[in-house]
Amino acid sequence: MMGAMETFTIGQTAKRAGVKVATLRYYERRRLLAPPARRRSGYVHGGYRIYTDVDVDRIRFIRNAQKLGFSLEEIAELLALRSDGAANCADVKNKTEAKLNDVRRKIRSLRKDSWFIQLHIPVKLLSSSRYNDSKPLSEKSARTTKYIASGN
Repeated sequence: MMGAMETFTIGQTAKRAGVKVATLRYYERRRLLAPPARRRSGYVHGGYRIYTDVDVDRIRFIRNAQKLGFSLEEIAELLALRSDGAANCADVKNKTEAKLNDVRRKIRSLRKDSWFIQLHIPVKLLSSSRYNDSKPLSEKSARTTKYIASGN
């Protein structure tokens, strides 16, 4: 016979999952978490929220997916695939590969933007102590930047 599943308050759940209570409530409002069961309390009408380790794992999954760059909408789609009996591993793999390709495109774009910004930062800005990281521009970049800054 299985024992009763351990339950937690919203504060305990947030702490176990490594998020703030406000974040947990936000996930509930966005329907990333099912409405929690309520425990009756003699002082509070309707009781207070109770959660289980399953909820903690789901919150951790959401948080980790966000760190990997998934939007909450994309996370909701992944969670729906998980709960959909018709979905299979290939569906999840396709979604995650699409996201990985998107991240790779963003990295390429950021590298291009970084090069462009470094090339076009005014020399005065680079020489100020606040922005000087002791890494000199290449000679060509310095000439180009001086040219652009002079307005010629």
